[in-house]
Amino acid sequence: MGLLSEQDIIGLRVITKMGTHIGKVLHVVIDADTLEIAKIEVRPSNLAKALVRGALMIPRSSIISIDKDGVIVQDAVIVAKEQATVSSAVAAMD
Repeated sequence: MGLLSEQDIIGLRVITKMGTHIGKVLHVVIDADTLEIAKIEVRPSNLAKALVRGALMIPRSSIISIDKDGVIVQDAVIVAKEQATVSSAVAAMD
């Protein structure tokens, strides 16, 4: 199979390198200058929903691979998002 289009990527399962299912691709953001993927927006699975609110935005730097079977991302993606959510909540309390 050749290159995947944006429409081919939407709906793909997103899993971490260790195999944890974190959701499905909801939207693909393309860099207008390079015409490459800048980031993907992921609708979290039930496990990921317990850690974050709303959609996950995963930058290109955290994407390991994309093929017809799914998207593999760094394991730290959920941890980083969880820490950002906690940091935002703490800042709001100040």
